[in-house]
Amino acid sequence: KLRGKFKLNNKSKKENGFDPVTNIDKAIEFFLRKEIKKKFPKDGIVGEEFKTKKSKSGFSWIIDPIDGTSNFLHGIPHFAISIALKSNNEIVSGLIYDPIKDEMFYAEKNNGSYLNNKRIRVSNRKEISKCLFATNGKKFKNVNLSTRKSGSAALDMAYVASGRYDGYFQE
Repeated sequence: KLRGKFKLNNKSKKENGFDPVTNIDKAIEFFLRKEIKKKFPKDGIVGEEFKTKKSKSGFSWIIDPIDGTSNFLHGIPHFAISIALKSNNEIVSGLIYDPIKDEMFYAEKNNGSYLNNKRIRVSNRKEISKCLFATNGKKFKNVNLSTRKSGSAALDMAYVASGRYDGYFQE
């Protein structure tokens, strides 16, 4: 259902020359910025699509409006909205929302991690041969580990936090 509904905007590539940018990326970030400014007008906002708003409160929100944009554009239902809250150079809270599965992963420093209000934990698998790892790169294809590359680093890391994956490798 997603395929063909969204188009690339005039700036069809991000600064790295690779990731596509859609009008939906900008719309989501614009909406989130507006809501954050309403409730926390002195907080900073760092996003992918618009200029950084400097913090006057010591708090900054970090937004990735669509983590997994390529998946989104190809109709692959594996992408997420990712938001973190930074207090004076330290991440204190994070949220990853998968709108397709209606799964909200969130964590707060010293208060644990949750999925839709239920506590989650990393896996307790001890044998590496029975573990499943996520990665964003190619370096691990020759390693004798079971790996997956999903196209959404945010969801991969949320899956580690919930025990679905046993680890994540970032190149």
